[in-house]
Amino acid sequence: MTTNAAADMAETAGTEPEHDPAAGSHGWGVRLLTALVVLPLLVIGLMGYGLSPMALDSCGPDDCEALKRSLGQAQAVGLGAGLAAVVLLVVTWALPSKRKHRDARAVAALLAVAAAILCPAAFNNPVG
Repeated sequence: MTTNAAADMAETAGTEPEHDPAAGSHGWGVRLLTALVVLPLLVIGLMGYGLSPMALDSCGPDDCEALKRSLGQAQAVGLGAGLAAVVLLVVTWALPSKRKHRDARAVAALLAVAAAILCPAAFNNPVG
């Protein structure tokens, strides 16, 4: 019996075949591409988070309240976006390589990239 015949029989029976080579043939590629995009963006965001307090070096005790407030908001958004990107990246790898999870993996991958882009972008705010 060929693979297509087994898949046809499984569809008529209402179950999925145990091993469907076409189901997860490109699932690892999306996961790998997502990881290769997300991880460098998170490193850049972490560097921005670490270097951002140096923007307050020239401030006196009563100066730069707007900058301090903006920096606190940027740190909160950057850390939240970074955490969301890591969680979504783990979700893309945790979802099974089955055809029915393909859309969920794609959505999680796109959201992970969007959150990872937001992470370093949070520290690029011109407040003077």
